[in-house]
Amino acid sequence: MPFQYDPPGAGELRQGEILSSITDYRTTNPVETLTGVDPIVAMRLHTRMGVVTSDCDLLKDYETRNTPQPWSSAHLLEHVLLCDVYTHDELEAALPTAFGTKEWRQLRGNKLERYHCFPAAAVPGGQQLPEIFLDFKRCLGIPPETLYEALTANHVSRIARVPAVFLQDLTHRLYGYLSRVGPDFD
Repeated sequence: MPFQYDPPGAGELRQGEILSSITDYRTTNPVETLTGVDPIVAMRLHTRMGVVTSDCDLLKDYETRNTPQPWSSAHLLEHVLLCDVYTHDELEAALPTAFGTKEWRQLRGNKLERYHCFPAAAVPGGQQLPEIFLDFKRCLGIPPETLYEALTANHVSRIARVPAVFLQDLTHRLYGYLSRVGPDFD
């Protein structure tokens, strides 16, 4: 059976969910703001991002937020971890000299630790996603309430969800990349 995405959810965010139109705001003068200078804020639009926070944490956070107070904040997430998702053309445009034929073959075979590739596939409902690459070096934490507000206002869209059978491999590769220990430069 060929690879096929699961449909996106409607309630809580889910691990492996692909979202579109995520906006990230950053101060471009963080050190100066410590001395009382007004921050200069830059906006960056992420075309697609993949949710990589664990399902159990996302569910507990969602349930806690949607029950009447008082509740313990112990189950609330500070941030949902997302990583950028690129198509072949977007990755090639961003890093035009990074990949030759050999590297593209390794990338598509999930042999480069920084990326995880999913083939072009259908999403139930008729949409087709092209081949996509999750970039583990381009991660971002966004407060869950910000994501839920953006979803409710239709500023962020749910595209699809990676089938559960593939999440363990994706998660192991992500945290393998994030847990690297750098060399001793001394």
